[in-house]
Amino acid sequence: MKSPINSVFSNIYLLRHITSFIREQRDNDCPLNDYKYYYLHRYHQFTDSRIINNGWYHLLTDRIKTGRSLRFDTDDALLLCQQVRDIDVFTTVYNHKKIYFTNPECLLSAIGSGNIAATRILLKQRYPVDHSTRYTREFLIDKAVSSYQFDMVTFLINELYTTTTEKQLCPSIEKLFDKKARMSWNSKTTDLSEMERIFRATRNQPLSNLETILQSFKMYYTPKQNLNSAFFNLKNHFSVIINNYHEPIQSYLDQLYCFCKVYGLLKDVEHFKRQADFLLQLSISNCVNTIASFKERVDLTMDKYQPSQHNPNRQQMNYFIQLIKLVQLINGGQFPMLEQENIENIIIRSTGHAYIISFLIHHVFEYVPRQLLIEKLGNVSDSIDSTIVAYNYFTREKSTKTLAEMIDDRWYRSAKCAAWAGDVEKLKNLLAGRTLPKVKAAITDELIKLSIINEKINVLEYLVVQYGANLNKENIESIGLVGSFSSMQLLLGESLRAGDYDQENVVSVHKMAILSGQTKFIESLYNEYPEYDRVYWDESVFSGNVELVRLNLDQCNRHQQPIDQKFLLDLIKMAIELGQIEVYQFFVDRIQDRSILDELPPNHQLLSPYDKLYPMYLYQKQQ
Repeated sequence: MKSPINSVFSNIYLLRHITSFIREQRDNDCPLNDYKYYYLHRYHQFTDSRIINNGWYHLLTDRIKTGRSLRFDTDDALLLCQQVRDIDVFTTVYNHKKIYFTNPECLLSAIGSGNIAATRILLKQRYPVDHSTRYTREFLIDKAVSSYQFDMVTFLINELYTTTTEKQLCPSIEKLFDKKARMSWNSKTTDLSEMERIFRATRNQPLSNLETILQSFKMYYTPKQNLNSAFFNLKNHFSVIINNYHEPIQSYLDQLYCFCKVYGLLKDVEHFKRQADFLLQLSISNCVNTIASFKERVDLTMDKYQPSQHNPNRQQMNYFIQLIKLVQLINGGQFPMLEQENIENIIIRSTGHAYIISFLIHHVFEYVPRQLLIEKLGNVSDSIDSTIVAYNYFTREKSTKTLAEMIDDRWYRSAKCAAWAGDVEKLKNLLAGRTLPKVKAAITDELIKLSIINEKINVLEYLVVQYGANLNKENIESIGLVGSFSSMQLLLGESLRAGDYDQENVVSVHKMAILSGQTKFIESLYNEYPEYDRVYWDESVFSGNVELVRLNLDQCNRHQQPIDQKFLLDLIKMAIELGQIEVYQFFVDRIQDRSILDELPPNHQLLSPYDKLYPMYLYQKQQ
């Protein structure tokens, strides 16, 4: 019998409705403060490097299983060894791209990140490079200890010490970590807070592992020393937490509670959490009273006053309050000096909802200028409520702007939301309501970019054709970046139909699409405009995308422009210079006179396994 989850995912019609709903919700949630997020909207927009760098490794296996070209190199192999703990995902990619796992650092990266699944495979690897004979077992265990990988130490001892007698000769795990703590104390030369290293390494480990490691350090570092030495830079650690959106705050809380337990800073955790809940309720009460008082005193029309459209995430607010109070506790009751660049991230991580603004002002933003805080709130909070609470709470400081002006500043955000959602009528009303005869170019540039990335062609047509906004270079390139074929047809279709193939914008879009790996986009370009015959080899080889290279060859043949052997040799040289191994293999397989390859690197020189071209060297040796 199928599980309910499997039944859902195997029902194509139900799945289509689910994904449609998710997309609808996503379309209504404009990523106003994280510009990198713009380019992570639809699957066809994801480049291979973006999938790898963002850790979406299941998508890698999808591309492999569906036979799509996948740009990959030795650096990507290192990244997988560090991060992919799912044995099925790692095995799928590893078996398909085994020739890239040549760098001996692969094994050290797997050990240093606690990736037991990858370590087990790499220890058994004999081809293309035998990693197991390069290092002593003592060195590998020391690497795991130095990286604070508790479970990895246990695994390596069991894996490398095969007999009972050998295991008895190996020091206990507690002694190994005690030695590490002592060495750290003696050296006192760290370029990063040692506690930050420990926290980072143990983020996905059981808390018992962290507690054992902290106990090893406790005898060398007192709480006072922790805060005044390189061992624990609390200010930097807080900055790491609020800037790492992908990691839930709760995981950091668990580590800080463990730290407080080991150093005796907190006796009753449950009482501490109840205090945090009380502070949240107090902040909510202050917010409700402030908003009610404000609405009695000020008459705002509904187009200007927009209450929150999202249900407040009280659990997230509670976690954030716990975080702030823990930081204060560890820092002797004082909150560390706040860096201005962290203000916006603090608002985002705390939810930015009006309910928590009162708490933030009293405990975090006490010395932040009111106008600066309100400006940041306008950028990231989901309604005007947060601005109203902040404006009314800062009574000690005069503002150079009236509240009405500050509310008007939110117009830009409303316009971006309308562009992202494809709401042309709302955008028309917002643009028509401006006192200036024409909105600044920087604003329309951003609105155009949003409409291209989210493929809201109705908005794009209104802005460019009806409103008369000009296109800048970044917006043109974004068409190719995300592979928005409909945007290209709207903006450049006339030039393509007229045969103006070398028009600057057409060239720019095509080249950016190549560099972004947008194969489907370029395939559609060739199919939709059969007379279009442009091929850009430099960008195609640089992209490392074999599908694009094959598409280029097909296009050349379609227009009776086959490439000769001399040009093919030039492309091979380019692939070697750029380190594009699979593109190199693709071209080498099409060389008729193989003897000329003997004069090219990496054939005539022995490369080190550490060299990025080593897989290319191995491939040529096999020919």
